[in-house]
Amino acid sequence: MRKIIGGIYAIIHEPTERLYIGSTVDFHNRKLGHFRELRKGVHPCKYLQRVWNKYGEDQFVFVILEEIQLAGIQRTRNHLDVLCQREQEYFDRLSTEFELFNSLKTATISGGHKGHKHSESAKQKMSTARLGKPLSPIVKAAVVSALMNRSNEIEQKRRTALIASLKRSVVCLDTGEKFESVTDAAEKTKAPSTSIVRVCKKERISAGGFHWVYADDPVQSIRERKSRGKGPVECSNGETYSSITDASHILGINSSQIGAACAGKAKMAGGLRFRFIDKPWAEFPNKKLSPEHRRKIADGNRGKKYNEETLCRMSKAAKAREERKRIARLI
Repeated sequence: MRKIIGGIYAIIHEPTERLYIGSTVDFHNRKLGHFRELRKGVHPCKYLQRVWNKYGEDQFVFVILEEIQLAGIQRTRNHLDVLCQREQEYFDRLSTEFELFNSLKTATISGGHKGHKHSESAKQKMSTARLGKPLSPIVKAAVVSALMNRSNEIEQKRRTALIASLKRSVVCLDTGEKFESVTDAAEKTKAPSTSIVRVCKKERISAGGFHWVYADDPVQSIRERKSRGKGPVECSNGETYSSITDASHILGINSSQIGAACAGKAKMAGGLRFRFIDKPWAEFPNKKLSPEHRRKIADGNRGKKYNEETLCRMSKAAKAREERKRIARLI
C-alpha cells in the first residue's frame, strides 16, 4: 500500500531557477496532476505553462521542500490552515532569492484563492465577461433544483406553523366557551379553522359569525378584540345607526363595505360616507383623472362587448344603487 505524504513542494525550471511553490496532502497525486495539466496545456498558472511549452518537460523537476506528518489527521480546515501557514513562510523566504511562477503571492490549497482579494478593475472584467452568458443545462438544472428545495422549505415551515396554531386552545368571546384546540372549535361551530386562526392573529374580525382569541392572550387584548368593529355609526345622510349591521340592514349596503369606509380603507360604501362616532371623518385626496387618461379609458372601452351574464350583473348592480339612493332620499 502506497504511503501518503504531504507538505510543501516546488516545481523548478532548472536553467533559470524559477520556482512554482505549492502545498498538498499527497505529493504523488499532486505531481501527477500538475504534469498532466502542463502536458495538456491547461495549467491554471499561465506563466508556468508558457515556459513549459517553450522549453519542454525535460527542463522541469518536482522537488519536495518539506514533509509534514499527516498520520491520523483528517483533511479538515485546521489541517489546511497549517499547510497554508507553512507555504506562506516559504513564499516570504524564497521570493527574495528566486523568481516565482506563482501569480499570487498568498498561500493557497490546490490552486484555490483563499485570502486573495480581487481589485475593482478585475471584478469589473469578470462581471463583464459573465454578462449575458447563457447557462449550461447542468447549471440550469442545479439552479431549478435549489429554488425548488427553497420553495419546499418555505412551504414546510408554513405548514408547521399552521399545524402548531391549530393545536392552540381558543376562546369564543361571544359565548365565553373555551375549546381545547382550533380544530375542536371549527368542528363544533362549523367555522373554517383557518379563518379562526386569522381572527386570533388579528388579521380579520370574525369567523363563522363569532369573535375568537387564543386562550393565552392577555385580558386587555381580549377586550380590545371584543369591541373591535362595534359602536354607533354616523352616515353622510345625517343619520346615526347603532352598529354597522344596523346600517347595513336599513340601507341595504354590504356590511363589509361599510366597515371598510369606517376604517378609512374606502372612501364610500353605496355612494355614502360612514364613520364611527368616536372617530373623525377619513380624509381622502381629491384625485381627478387627466383628460388624456380619461380619453385612454374611453378608447379602451369603445367597442367592448360584454356577455349576457356580465350585462345582467351590471344591470342588477345599477338597479341596487338606484334603490339605495331612493331609500336614502326618503329617510
